Amino acid sequence: MLTCPSVNLRTCWLGEDILKSIRVQIALLAIVPLLAFVVLGAMTIEEAYRESRHASEIQPIADMAHGIEGFLEEMTRDVEERRRATRKQEMGQQVTLVTEGGKVFETRLMNSSEGGIGVMYFEGARVGQLVIYEDFSGRKFPMEIKWVSDDTVGLQYRAEAGSMAAAA
Repeated sequence: MLTCPSVNLRTCWLGEDILKSIRVQIALLAIVPLLAFVVLGAMTIEEAYRESRHASEIQPIADMAHGIEGFLEEMTRDVEERRRATRKQEMGQQVTLVTEGGKVFETRLMNSSEGGIGVMYFEGARVGQLVIYEDFSGRKFPMEIKWVSDDTVGLQYRAEAGSMAAAA
């Protein structure tokens, strides 16, 4: 049997150097996962910071896009409502249009809606021209020619009467 001057039997049996080596290896085995966790945690924090910075840069653009989307939806609804405005087909009724200069045009009504009327084309009609529309009952309405095609002229009611209303 071996006798060992050390009080600890393991130290005597394995030797002091081997025990130190085993302790270092165990310590390293414990530290490696901890270091990996710290490094990955730091990388994750850095990535989170970058993503946060990008998100804060993108948010105003997303807000603006959302606002534009709402505006376009509202405009689409408005256009659809205008297009659905009831059009009364009063084909052929005689109408009189008087220009600012007093020139009188006799034409025929093609259709009418809440926003304006369509009449048969008449010589001298030009976009932007201001006229007074006199309907079959004698009522007078200030209007503006909005479009002219080969066979039809589109007129829009004007909100303000202006100088033309005074003449009417």
